[in-house]
Amino acid sequence: MKLQFGMNSKNFTLVFFLFLFGLTGSGQTTFPWNGTYGGSGTNRTYTTTVSGVTMSATIVNSENTWQNSSPVFFPTGSTVSGGGCSGITATNQGMLLSTDWTTNATKTITTTITFSTPVQGPVNFKLYDVNDDGFGSWLDKIIISGTNSMAAPVNVFKVGTACVQTGGSVTGSGTPTLTFNSGMSSACTCWGNNEINVGTAGDCISTITIQYKSGNTTYNNPQQYVVISNLTAFVIPPVVTAITGTTNLCAGQSTTLTATNGNASTQWLSGSCSGPVVGTGASITVTPATTTTYFISNPALCGNPSSCISQTVTVSTAPNAGTDGSLSVCETSANAIDLFSLIAGEQAGGVWTRPSGTGGTFNAGAGTFTPAAGVTSSTFNYTLTGVAPCLNDVSTVTITIVPPPSAGTNGSITLCATAASINLFSSLGGSPQASGTWSGGLTGGNLGTYNPSTFAPGTYTYTVAGSAGCANATANVVVTENAAITPTFNPVAAICPGDPLAALPTTSTNGINGTWSPAINNLATTTYTFTPTAGQCATTTTLTINVNSSTTPTFNPVAPICSGDPLAALPTTSTNGINGTWSPALNYLATTTYTFTPTAGQCATTTTLTINVNSSTTPTFNPVAGICSGDPLAALPTTSTNGINGTWSPALNNLATTTYTFTPTAGQCATTTTL
Repeated sequence: MKLQFGMNSKNFTLVFFLFLFGLTGSGQTTFPWNGTYGGSGTNRTYTTTVSGVTMSATIVNSENTWQNSSPVFFPTGSTVSGGGCSGITATNQGMLLSTDWTTNATKTITTTITFSTPVQGPVNFKLYDVNDDGFGSWLDKIIISGTNSMAAPVNVFKVGTACVQTGGSVTGSGTPTLTFNSGMSSACTCWGNNEINVGTAGDCISTITIQYKSGNTTYNNPQQYVVISNLTAFVIPPVVTAITGTTNLCAGQSTTLTATNGNASTQWLSGSCSGPVVGTGASITVTPATTTTYFISNPALCGNPSSCISQTVTVSTAPNAGTDGSLSVCETSANAIDLFSLIAGEQAGGVWTRPSGTGGTFNAGAGTFTPAAGVTSSTFNYTLTGVAPCLNDVSTVTITIVPPPSAGTNGSITLCATAASINLFSSLGGSPQASGTWSGGLTGGNLGTYNPSTFAPGTYTYTVAGSAGCANATANVVVTENAAITPTFNPVAAICPGDPLAALPTTSTNGINGTWSPAINNLATTTYTFTPTAGQCATTTTLTINVNSSTTPTFNPVAPICSGDPLAALPTTSTNGINGTWSPALNYLATTTYTFTPTAGQCATTTTLTINVNSSTTPTFNPVAGICSGDPLAALPTTSTNGINGTWSPALNNLATTTYTFTPTAGQCATTTTL
C-alpha cells in the first residue's frame, strides 16, 4: 500500500505500524493486526483471538483527525511516501495509524492493548517513527508502559542498540516507562526498527500502553509516521487439573486418557514427571502390558506453581483357557477320554461343563469323558473366571461320535455262466455303506461289477473301512454259476434252390425255446442262429441248411431233317446223367424246340433242344418235246434246273408216252417230281 501525504503548515500526519512476528521460540504466539477494526471518531478499536487468548486494543486520538484510512492493517512491503522526507517501507506487517492534526497544541494518540488472559513476558514488538516536516522546530516522544496480572507496572526494555534521530534519546529502559525522545528539530527525522520487550519471563502481562505525544506548542506539528510491529508472547496454557479415562484394563486392551485443560502441546510422561515422553496431545490412547502410571507436568508460569498430575492404569492378567480341541471316537469305544489332553496352553483352576450331548460318563472334576452305547456327539467347555474387567475365557472340546461302518450282511447269487454283468452290491443284505471296496478285482467301485465271462464263481468280500478307532466291516457274496445248455435240433436235408423250406422249430429237441435268425432263405445255403429266450441259461446255437446248386442237363445235338423225314425219339437221359422227359411231342414237319424237364430230386434245371426241320425243294426241268414213236430219245438230265441231283425212273421208252419220276438223291431236302 502506498500512502501519499501533502505538506503545508496546517497539516499534521501521524503514522503507526504494529508489525506481528511469527513464533520466535517454542510456545511463542503471534498476535496479528489483520483482525477486526471498529469504532469511530476519536475512539477506534481492534480485536483478534489467537490460541484462545483475545488481544483487544483501544486507539484514542486527542483530535478526530485520521488519515489514510487508519487505523488499518499494513502488510509487509507496503510504503508511505512523505512530503519533506523520503517516507518509509514496511519491513514487517502491522497496523498503520495516520493523523494530520490541525493545531499546534500538544496532541496524543494512545493505544492500549489488553489480553483476555495474561501472557507470559516478555511481550516483544518493534517501533518505527518518521517525522516529516520542513517548517520550524518540533518535539515529540513515544512512551511505552505495561502492567501485570495484578495491575502492577512491569519494566520495559529497549532491546539492542537504539536507532534514534540525532539529538534524540531513549530513557527509562528497564523501568516501568520507556521513552523515545525525538529532540527539537526542524529537519526530517527517522526512528529505526527499535525492538522493545515489555516485562520479563517472570511477568504475566495483562496490558501494554503505547502513546505518541507531540510536545511542540509554538509551531505546527510535522507529519509523523510511527510503526508498531507484531506482538509476540508466550500464551500460558491452562493448568492440567486431572487425567480421565478408563483406568482398569485387561491385558491387551486399550484406553484413551484425556488431560483436563490439555491441548495439542500437552506432553505425557512415563515413570515420573521427568520421565520419557510417551505421547503428545490433549488425549492419548495406550495399551499398557502391565500396570502403568502416566504423568503430566505443569510448569511454574505466571505465578502458578509447578505441579505433577498422574493417573495409574491398572492392568489385570486375562485368563487363558487354552486353545480349542476336538476328537472323533467310535461309537463302540469304551475308553476314557482325557479332555485336558485335547486343549493346549490352559491355566489351571478352570471348570469343565457339558453344554451339549447325551450319554456316556462325564467326570467334570477329573475332566474326563467315557463313551457308551447310545452316546451322542458332545461339546465340553473349560471355563476360567476372569477378574474384572477381564472376561471369562472358554476353550471348547468337541467330541464327535462316529458310528461303526456297515458293510451290510452276507448274500448269494446264482447266475448263468453266459449272463450279463451284474453288481454284487445289490446282493448284500442290510444297509451297506457305499464307501467300501470289493475283493477279487471287481470293477465298478463299491458296486462290485461281476462279469461271468471275466471272473470265476466263488466268494467275494465287501469291506467298508472304519475310522476314529472303529474296526473295518466286511460282508460276503457267494457267486454260483450254472453251465449254459446248448439247444439241439434235427438236421434239415439239403434242398435245391427254390425248393419249399419249412419253418425251423422254435423249441429245441432238449426243450429250449427261442428264435431263429435270419429269415428262411431257400435260394442259398444259410447258417441260422438260434437265440434262447432269456432266463433259460442256454447258449445260442446254429443250424446250416444247404441249398445245392442246380445241374443243367446236356444232350448231343440232333442234325436238321427235312420236313417229313423220320425223327428218332429224343433220349430221356442226358449225357451228364440227368433223367427226365421231353415236351412237346416230336414234330418232323417243322423246326421245334423241345424242353427237357428233369425228374424231381436231381437238383437239375430244365434245358432245351432245338431240331431244325428244313422245308423240301421241288426239282424243275425243262419240258421234253414230244417225239414220234420210235424216234430216238435223249437221256433225261440228272440235275434239275434248280440244282437238285437225282435219278429217273422208269427207263426211257420211245415207243409210248411215258411219265417219268425224278427221285432226288438223299440229303437234298427235295421232293420227287415227274416229267
